Amino acid sequence: MENNVIVKRYGYALFNIYRDESKIDIIKEIFDQFIDILNKYRQLYDLLNSPVISKKEKVNLLRDLMNIMKIDGDFLNFLSLLIINNRFKYIFDIYKFIIDLYNEENNKVVATLYVTDEPEVSILEQLKHELEKLIQYSIIFDIKVKKDILGGFVVIIKDKVIDVSIRKTLNELVLNIKGEI
Repeated sequence: MENNVIVKRYGYALFNIYRDESKIDIIKEIFDQFIDILNKYRQLYDLLNSPVISKKEKVNLLRDLMNIMKIDGDFLNFLSLLIINNRFKYIFDIYKFIIDLYNEENNKVVATLYVTDEPEVSILEQLKHELEKLIQYSIIFDIKVKKDILGGFVVIIKDKVIDVSIRKTLNELVLNIKGEI
């Protein structure tokens, strides 16, 4: 629970700095680049979380990296604050939270779509169109292949679940049969 509070506190602070300056597209782009670097060079993440290396050395390393990336001072200040307060370990969670805020600001929502096989583009577009009419948000699909649903699909949008899978239908059938016996 405490992690969630920390992530939200830092996420809102950073997002609001860029929102006030009408630069929310910039913070998403900067954060995307930085997370790509951390994913590509996992040793950098480990280094920035290491208790052996001083906070000053970590901040200097970040400053050098931000200069190479030509990133503005606000983002460097944010990262430095995470280092100084021993919160850098939350960087990936803060990033996810920032992306959620960005999507909400742009009237978008990520919908996780579970399917047995990669769907055809026409079917995906039709499903997207119907769901967008229903929820009044632009949808970004995060498609995950999950063979155990057997067929159909499951969509998770925020806290809503739409389950039209064969697995669900079979489970309901079994419950109905057990109820009749």
